[in-house]
Amino acid sequence: MARGNSPQTQVFYKGSSGDQFCIFVESVEELQKWKADSTIPMVDVVAGWKVLVPEHGKQGVLNTASKQQLENEFGKDAKEDDIFKKILQEGSVQSSEVCSSLLCFVWDWDTTFRVVCPAVRCRDSC
Repeated sequence: MARGNSPQTQVFYKGSSGDQFCIFVESVEELQKWKADSTIPMVDVVAGWKVLVPEHGKQGVLNTASKQQLENEFGKDAKEDDIFKKILQEGSVQSSEVCSSLLCFVWDWDTTFRVVCPAVRCRDSC
């Protein structure tokens, strides 16, 4: 999985029920190679073997998809590999830069407690 300031790449698939499903991939390049040559093992493409469901759109909190959600969308007999293949083949790719700094807790001048990324000192936000 991507570390530090390397791009973080996700594939989003909008199901027929309207639910969105998401998986992380190593990179856009690895995904494109796999699409061109499906003999490449999926384990070389997928980063973290979990299907996620965004809580509030693509930018929201990601939760692990429940068995019920996966069965409703992909069928009761769908195998994990088949679910990943469908998401990788039919989903849309979103890639973004992530901050390498850990969140830290700071006190504002008005004594309110907030969470801030240390990188905010160098740029607007991350």
